[in-house]
Order: sequence, then C-alpha cells, then structure tokens
Amino acid sequence: YAKDPRSSLFSRDFVALISGRDIKIANGAITGAGDLHIHGALFARRRFCIENPQQTKPGTLYILGSLTAGTIWETEPRFSTKMDYDKRFEYLRPANFPMTRRYEVETWDRGWEEVDTAERSPSTELARSE
Repeated sequence: YAKDPRSSLFSRDFVALISGRDIKIANGAITGAGDLHIHGALFARRRFCIENPQQTKPGTLYILGSLTAGTIWETEPRFSTKMDYDKRFEYLRPANFPMTRRYEVETWDRGWEEVDTAERSPSTELARSE
C-alpha cells in the first residue's frame, strides 16, 4: 500500500483476487520458506488452501485485507495465520465483490440469493431447547 490502511483510512489503493473456484497458496519451492504476506481482499467461491501444508520450514501467513471462501483448509504446520481486517472494506467494495452481507444457499448448484428480511434468517430456523 502507498499508505498503510491500519493507520490511514484515506488510503485508496487495494487489490482484490476473485476466484470462481479455489485460491491456492503455492508450495514452498515457489513462495520460499518462512513468512508470507498477502495484502488484499481474497474471494474464493470454493476454497482457500495451502498446497503441501506439511512441506518447508514453518512460518506465518499474514493477511491484511479480507478472506472470503466457501471452505478454508488447513494452513498448519506450514503456516500459523494472522489476519488483520482492512476496515476500509466496511465502506469500499472491490470490483465484482458481492454487495450484500446476507446470503442463503438456494440450491446445491452454487446459486445464491440475497435475503431481504430478518424473518428468513437461518438463525431464526435453528432448533431451540426448552
């Protein structure tokens, strides 16, 4: 970043990575051993994963931004993970990112619909003990 968004909310530069399937962190032969820093908004419709998490010297995966994925696979023992949310994403949206905070699975063919009311919230349909 030209200006670190943790100290300046006026920083206007960011990068977004969008995948219709997976975002994979390559093995250590490509990324190098030790720590890995990712700055940006990550969106993987299917999964976020580390290739060969048992391989190479351990380090820390630092993510400054956001991470949205259908499934987040193991990162250890290759990486411990530290995430810092980029607060600018509370009011800025990367291009092609969803515009709502509420989703429901409509079908198993990966179709999504926006939920307009709290009455249809999944939490209202949970079993309750008396």
